[in-house]
Amino acid sequence: MKKKVKLLTDVMTKRVVTIPSTLSIREISKIMAREEVSGVAVVGPKRGTMGIVSECDVLRHFGNRTGSF
Repeated sequence: MKKKVKLLTDVMTKRVVTIPSTLSIREISKIMAREEVSGVAVVGPKRGTMGIVSECDVLRHFGNRTGSF
């Protein structure tokens, strides 16, 4: 029996949440929670999309801190 091949369009997120590059990691984490996404695209005023921030990035940041956040 031939296995069905999944395409990227079958698994990718179709709604992309973008954030300005000026936000703090705390603000980013709040947006991700509110929008129920595991990653956001970071956009700059002149450069367009600069990269992504993932849930893993946020957890890594807060996991490396001591004290309250």
